[in-house]
Amino acid sequence: SKFYCCYLLTSLNPKYKQHTYIGFTVNPKRRIRQHNGEITPGAKKTSTKRPWEMVVFVYGFPTKVTALQFEWAWQNPYKSRRLRSIADGSLGSIGNILHLRAKIRFLFEMLNLSPWSSYPLSINWLTQAHHHLLTDCPQPPSHIHASISPLTEFSGGYTFNESSDDSNPEDEHDEAEEEENSEEGEEGEEGEEEAQEDEELLLHQQSDEESEEKSDEQEAEEAERPAKSFRVSRRRRSSSSSSSKGADSNRRSHNRNQTATHKDTDGRSKEKQKQKKKQKTRHSNAASVAMAGGVCATCSLPCIPATDVILYCAKP
Repeated sequence: SKFYCCYLLTSLNPKYKQHTYIGFTVNPKRRIRQHNGEITPGAKKTSTKRPWEMVVFVYGFPTKVTALQFEWAWQNPYKSRRLRSIADGSLGSIGNILHLRAKIRFLFEMLNLSPWSSYPLSINWLTQAHHHLLTDCPQPPSHIHASISPLTEFSGGYTFNESSDDSNPEDEHDEAEEEENSEEGEEGEEGEEEAQEDEELLLHQQSDEESEEKSDEQEAEEAERPAKSFRVSRRRRSSSSSSSKGADSNRRSHNRNQTATHKDTDGRSKEKQKQKKKQKTRHSNAASVAMAGGVCATCSLPCIPATDVILYCAKP
């Protein structure tokens, strides 16, 4: 059988301490040299965080697609249907999900989930340096064996050709992801149909409620129209009465002003009449004095001439 494995790297660069990378390969010895830039072509994603150390790899997958499915779920635990529920709540405090402790914990959780728990898988650690990170990890199934062996000594019953390279195009990654989520899609079809039916029922209910609300609003408007018209007529009557009252008050004030002006003119005319009467009496007295020959006809005393014509009586 062919060798397919998924591996876990950690960066030895002090700037990227605990940073990890998960990948798939058919030749781990050659692949780690590509990641570290020793041979080309290499992985572009890991070129900025070199050097890298391979921590562990899992092998024994029956097909390449199953290995790629395992790789994708290991890289995306919060997207995988099988691992999502565990990643969301039951892992406790595992720190940064991109760091080494979390990636090792996800690995052992996956080994206990179907279908991977039924595969004839094996685990190989390169060293014991990271075994202290296994304290919170569950034990793998009894048929999954673990070993510790550096890459220079590992064979696992397989023969590796140094010229063999990974044929891992993007379409195979897409195929693995589609198969990983295909069962979820099939199980969700019925749920989607039910959800669509529920949405249609909700839409009908909302339309019925909106029509009822509109009819209620129309009835309320019709009932309110007479009251509105009555209020408008009252406003008009009150405004007309207030305007008539204002006109009456204006007329009364105008009449008062006219009477006052009439009184003033009457008083002035009376004073003029009095002055005219006085002048007439003076003229008559002067005429009588003149006729008496310089002697006042009233007091029989000589009069003093005031003007050429009018003579006034000298008696105080």
